[in-house]
Amino acid sequence: MLIDLITGTVDGVVVTPEYTWSMPGVLKLFTDQLKFPENFESRSVCFVGLAVGRWGAVSSVEQLQAIFGYWNAFLYPNRVFLPGIGQLLDAEGQLTNPELVERLRQQAAGFATFANVVKPGS
Repeated sequence: MLIDLITGTVDGVVVTPEYTWSMPGVLKLFTDQLKFPENFESRSVCFVGLAVGRWGAVSSVEQLQAIFGYWNAFLYPNRVFLPGIGQLLDAEGQLTNPELVERLRQQAAGFATFANVVKPGS
């Protein structure tokens, strides 16, 4: 997460698994408990989806984007999806696909720039 020590705002990456074409219930319950709108008002958020299936949590990421958009968060448009997550990890839990690792690096670098550019008053 990117934390602005002056304003106390937090920007972050949401990594979500997929559960029956949606986000897990516990994640939905968590989002329902957050204060509206101040928790994500004018904060930058980007998304990574991971799933056992071949779509990489597209549906759960889209649902979360709708929720965060409703909360007036700034949504970074470059999402990364990790399909077939069970086959992408080695014995230590590290990603073995260099293309996906590079996409995650590019997303992180782009998101850091995005979060700094869209800050209110910048």
